[in-house]
Amino acid sequence: MKKIIYTVLLAFVILIGVSNAGDIPKKTTARDGSVMILIDKGDCIIGDGETKKTEYIEAFYIDKYEVSNARYKKFLEWVIENSDKSVRHHSQPEGKDHTPRYWKKFRPDFLRETGMAQLQRFDETDFTKDNHPVVGIDWYDAYAYAKWAGKRLPAQKEWEKAARGAKGSLWPWGDKWVFENCNSGGYEWKGERDGYIYSAPVNSYPEGASPYEVYNMSGNVWEWTADDSASKSLKKIIKGGGSESYPSAVMPSFKKEYEPEYRYFALGFRCAKSIE
Repeated sequence: MKKIIYTVLLAFVILIGVSNAGDIPKKTTARDGSVMILIDKGDCIIGDGETKKTEYIEAFYIDKYEVSNARYKKFLEWVIENSDKSVRHHSQPEGKDHTPRYWKKFRPDFLRETGMAQLQRFDETDFTKDNHPVVGIDWYDAYAYAKWAGKRLPAQKEWEKAARGAKGSLWPWGDKWVFENCNSGGYEWKGERDGYIYSAPVNSYPEGASPYEVYNMSGNVWEWTADDSASKSLKKIIKGGGSESYPSAVMPSFKKEYEPEYRYFALGFRCAKSIE
C-alpha cells in the first residue's frame, strides 16, 4: 500500500514539475526595463555549410531589442555614482571608462572642415539618439551592463537560435533575401534605400523580426556575444551584421572575431538571461 501511495505521489510531483515548466512566461521585463522574449528549449540548427549541426539548447530569455542609448545612460549614471567594481569583468583593463566612444568628441576640428567630411553625411548625433542602439562600446562595457541589469551576454548558439528559429532559416524572416526587412548596406549603389545610413531605432523593421519576434538580429548593429574565439587569440565573437553589411554578413550563422577592447560605430549588444 505504501509503495502504491509513494508511486502516485511521485507521479504527481513529476506532473506538477512539467506543468510548471510549461507555465514559464513568454515575455518578462528585466531590471533595466527591457522586454525579454522566452526562447524555448529544444534542438535547433546552428551554423551553415560545413559547420552546420543540430544542438540542444536550454530555455532562456533574450532582449527583444538591442540595448538603446537611453538604457545605457541609466547604467552609466549608476557607474558614475557607485563605480563599476561590482559588475566589471575580472580581466577588464585598469582605469577603464564605460562611456561609449561616440558620446565623446572623436573627430578633430580640422577634419570637420575638409571636403571629405562634407561628403560623408556624418554627424555625431547619429550615435546618441535615445531610441537607437548604443554603439562604440567594447565587450567589457557590454559585460558590465548585462551584470548590472541582472542579465548576461548571450552565448553564440543562443543568439543564433533566437535569430533563426529552431529550423535554422537563412535570415530571421526566412530563406529568401528581402532588402527591406533590415538595415543593411551594399545595395545603395543600385538606388535601394532602407532609410538609414547608420543605425535605425531599436524597434524598426518588425517585418524582419525572428520567429520569436526578436528585432534586428540581421543588420542595424553587430552584437557582442559571451563566446571566446575558437583560436587562442582571446578574441570575442560578434554576430548579426550592421548597417554597412552585405546580405551574407547579416545571416545569423555568420560571425566575426575581435579583441574585447574593439569599438565600432556599428557594434552594440543585447542581453540574455537564464531560466531559474
